[in-house]
Amino acid sequence: YHHFGGVSPINDQNKALVAALEAELTGAGIDLPVYWGNRNWAPYVEDAWRQMATDGVEHAYVLATSAYASFSGCRQYHEDVARARVALELDPSAPTGPTAEKLPHYFDAPGFVQANAEALAAAIASLPEEVRGTARLVATAHSIPNAMAAVAGPGGGAYEAELQRAAQLVV
Repeated sequence: YHHFGGVSPINDQNKALVAALEAELTGAGIDLPVYWGNRNWAPYVEDAWRQMATDGVEHAYVLATSAYASFSGCRQYHEDVARARVALELDPSAPTGPTAEKLPHYFDAPGFVQANAEALAAAIASLPEEVRGTARLVATAHSIPNAMAAVAGPGGGAYEAELQRAAQLVV
């Protein structure tokens, strides 16, 4: 956080993502609103859900910005959406909120892999020529507790396997 002036870069990254999604949809002639809600900072999921309800949205596709399955990248999003829906149901003055469908993780999606492969190639190309041939790649990810990674999805343990698969695909 010190590197980013005491502020997480995630909100600015999400603003850019929302703008890019809106531009892509508009460019394709698709009239589909894009809403944004965070779990731990404004704008919150509950606020986005209330706005969707107010706007008359009946069904929402939820895109978690984590490419990988984990408790915090999957299950907690389900819990946040469920909590937002319950809050609307408990408020008699609120319109009925939309149903939700969470989109799948994208750790192995061609566009995600290609973007990371291109970034890797650019990083390697930026190295001094005399070290390029001996440089080593170290793949890293969020440090989450093993117990959290193990409860990711059906069968558990998806987080580490997805990270390894993504790294293999990128390389």
